[in-house]
Amino acid sequence: MILFFVVPLILHFCIMMFANNVSYYKVFLVYWVSMVVGRLSGIPGGFGSRDLTAGGLLLLYGVPASASIQIIIWQRIVSLIPYFLIGGPLLYYYSRDVINNRLQNAQSKKT
Repeated sequence: MILFFVVPLILHFCIMMFANNVSYYKVFLVYWVSMVVGRLSGIPGGFGSRDLTAGGLLLLYGVPASASIQIIIWQRIVSLIPYFLIGGPLLYYYSRDVINNRLQNAQSKKT
């Protein structure tokens, strides 16, 4: 339940980073409306539809177009960092085991 309110803070901090003043309530709406649209679109991660929705809503709240594009890009980068930090090493670890198993199977078939 706490994540429901905390996750939009990433977007709020990205908006503040580009010197725009949007209330947390509006940022909350922008984030969750764009998440719902992204889920309904059926595109993995809502990539594109989620970004366009968030950018359009930011434009409605008075954020300039160039700033809203930068905000959405930064929000995507910052929100994907934990996945790369956790998923990258796990992918390396497990793919190494799979490759070693396949090499051993190939060598055993040769002999």
